[in-house]
Amino acid sequence: MKNHRKILQAAALAAALLAAGWLPADDSAEAQPGSSALSLDQRVRIIERLLENQAADTADAQKSQPKLSAAADGFSISSADSSYQLKINGYVQADGRWFLGDKLDPQVNSFLIRRARLNLAGVVAKDFNFLFQPDFGNGSVALYDAYLDYVGVSWLQLKAGKFKPLLGVEQAQSDTATLFPERGLPSSLLPTRDEGAEWHADLGKGSLLLAAGVVNGAVDSANGDSETALNDDKDLEARVFAHPLRFTGADALTNLGLGVGGTYGNRGGEAVPKYKSTGQQTIFGYASGVSLTGQAYRVSPQAYWYWDSLGLQGEYVLSSTDLVKYGKPTVTRIANEAWQAQGSYVLTGEQNTYNGVIPKHDLGKGGIGAFELAGRWGQIVYADTAFTSKAGLVTKPTAATAETSSVRAAHEWAVGINWYPVRDVKVTLAYDTTRFEHGIATVADRETEQLLDSRVQFTF
Repeated sequence: MKNHRKILQAAALAAALLAAGWLPADDSAEAQPGSSALSLDQRVRIIERLLENQAADTADAQKSQPKLSAAADGFSISSADSSYQLKINGYVQADGRWFLGDKLDPQVNSFLIRRARLNLAGVVAKDFNFLFQPDFGNGSVALYDAYLDYVGVSWLQLKAGKFKPLLGVEQAQSDTATLFPERGLPSSLLPTRDEGAEWHADLGKGSLLLAAGVVNGAVDSANGDSETALNDDKDLEARVFAHPLRFTGADALTNLGLGVGGTYGNRGGEAVPKYKSTGQQTIFGYASGVSLTGQAYRVSPQAYWYWDSLGLQGEYVLSSTDLVKYGKPTVTRIANEAWQAQGSYVLTGEQNTYNGVIPKHDLGKGGIGAFELAGRWGQIVYADTAFTSKAGLVTKPTAATAETSSVRAAHEWAVGINWYPVRDVKVTLAYDTTRFEHGIATVADRETEQLLDSRVQFTF
C-alpha cells in the first residue's frame, strides 16, 4: 500500500512539474539511445529525491522552531534544544483575618492580599537557571528573589544574587506549600531573604543536600536588601540536610529528613528587628536607641517525615547577638529561642509531601478534591537579659495596654483544614490561639490572641 501511495504521489508531482516545464517531456514514441529525453524511471527517481529533500528540509525547520506550552506549572517558551527557556507563573494569596474576643486591645479584622507574586524563571545556555520574583501583596511592591544559579554539576552549583537562605525547615518551604496561612514562631528568628553568593550541592539524588555561602547578614525576619554603611562585615551561612534512609528499600523511611542550618557574623549598628505574632501583630520590640553589635549567630536543628498521607515537621531556632543602647556603656548578650512541631494528614488518601498535596480526583472531573487536616504547637521565648539589663533594652508600657510593651514569651497552638479542589487552588481555614507572658506593665499578661485565619490561594 505504501509503494502504491508513493507512486501516486510521484506521478502527481511529475504531472505538476511537467506542466510547469521543470521536467522535459518525452515526445518521441521511440526514444533513441543518447537522447536528452528522460525515461519515466529516471523521472520517478528525481521526484523521489525531491520528496526526500523536501521532507528533510521540513524536519530541520521543525527542529529549529521554539516550543510553546501552557501547563499546570505555568506558561513557557523554550528553544528547540531546551538550552534557553523562559517560564512565567506566579500565585496570589487572598486572606481573611478575624480576631476573636479582643476586648482590651482590639485588632483589625480585614480581607487582604497577603502575597501576589510573579515568577519569571528560566534557563540560559542550558546550565544556568535564573529567577526574578517581585511581590505586589500587602499594598506595596517588594523584590524577593533575583538570582542566577549555575546547575551544570550536581556537586558544584553556584548561586549569586538575592535569594532565600535555606536555614529553617518551614522557612525553606514554598509559601504555597505551608500548612497554615502564616509560618510558625521559629521562622521569625530567621531572615526571609539575603543577598550574596552560595554554593550548594545535591549528592546521591537527594540523599544529602549541602549549602554554604557568604551573605550580607540580614537581621531576624528581614527581607534583606543591601548592606548598611555602619557595618559591611558579611555573614557565613550553611545548611546540611540529609535523607539517610532514602535507598534502604523501606518505603516508610524514604522521606525522613534530618538537618541543621545556621549563620555566623558580626553586627555593628544595624537596626534591631521587631517580632510579630501569627496574627502579624507586633509582640516584641526594643527601645529607641538600641542597636545590634558584636558577634551574632543562629542555629536551627530540624527534621521532617512524610509517609503516605501523613506528614510531620519540627524545628528549633536559637538567635543570639549583642545589644547596646546609645549613650550607655553596657553591652548585653541576648539569645531568643523558639521551637515548633506540626503535622498533617490527607483525609482523601493522596500522598503527603513537603511540596504540598496534589488531588487525585479534582473538582473539575467530578471529584471532591483533596482534604487535609493540620495541627501545630510551638513557642518563642525572648531573652531574660533583654528585660533585666540596666541599659533599658525593651519597650516599656505607657499605659495599661499591650501596644507599646514587649512580651517575655508566646505559646501557640493551631488547627486547620486545607482543601485542594483542583491542583492550582488551595483553600485554608485555621484557628490559631497564642497565649502571652507579660506584655502589660511588668506583671500582667497581654490578652490572648485568638485568630480565625482563612486563605484562598491560586497558582498559574
